[in-house]
Amino acid sequence: MPADALGELDETMPIRIAIVGPGRLGQAVARRLVFENRAGSDVDVEFLGFHARDPERAQAAVDKLGVGATLDADSLATAAVVILAVSDDALESVASSLAAASCVRPCSLWLHCSGSRPREALSSIEEQSARTAVLHPLAPVPDAERGADNLAGAPGLLVCEDRSEHLARRIASKIGLRVERVAEHDASAYHAACALAANGSTALIAESIRLMTGAVGVSEERAKEWVLALVSGALRSIQDVGAEAALTGPVERSDPATIEAHLNALETVDPDAVPLYVASMRAALRLARRRRGPRPGDEALLGLLDERTR
Repeated sequence: MPADALGELDETMPIRIAIVGPGRLGQAVARRLVFENRAGSDVDVEFLGFHARDPERAQAAVDKLGVGATLDADSLATAAVVILAVSDDALESVASSLAAASCVRPCSLWLHCSGSRPREALSSIEEQSARTAVLHPLAPVPDAERGADNLAGAPGLLVCEDRSEHLARRIASKIGLRVERVAEHDASAYHAACALAANGSTALIAESIRLMTGAVGVSEERAKEWVLALVSGALRSIQDVGAEAALTGPVERSDPATIEAHLNALETVDPDAVPLYVASMRAALRLARRRRGPRPGDEALLGLLDERTR
């Protein structure tokens, strides 16, 4: 197969794919590629294996998956597609070291999965006549198994050149992602939004469960059930009518007395929770005012929140 034809691979031919980084995300992606491929009638992906700075980690991932091999740098030159699933802070250095190792196949497609780094993070790879793209899944990956489940049907961000789009979409489809291609973007602001949605909501829910447990005296399991019922209901409402219309509670109805009671209670039982509550209620007030406009109690609300910020 000519190297310059990689963007127009024969749909009946298997795509040779290697993954750099045998961590949670790399293993989750590999599971999707391997097991989705097995579920289909056509074999259109050949998973070569994992490459890592520590070969023992790569071998452990291969053993766990039961498919592929531990790849040295030279083996990456046999792949049509290389997926970099390394940590954000290591991405540029890993790409540079691989580019320097002369293991980049001309016109191969190298995709990185970092939401906080732009496509230019792979500029050293591109200088070796390869194609580059960003393929960031919008799915939490707490471990390989749950991550693989979460990737199935999840949305994904795709940043690429026109010549790479078809192949990148084929790979995304095999992983199970519903991708949206965007222009070059503000990666840090985008990733901050992702962190708020996933990490921020997880921390907020965990704090709510802990407070509920102490306030009512129920078991943590029961408190989790109650908190998740509230969260699930809120998510359904947001999906149905949007965030502004879904907002309820004392901030939406401009009730400073209730907010003051909340703050006083938190300062007594858990002062460390106050900044999180204040930040959340500030965001809720901005949301409420976009929908209903200002109300007389809003200034008192802001005053209470400002007072606890000092």
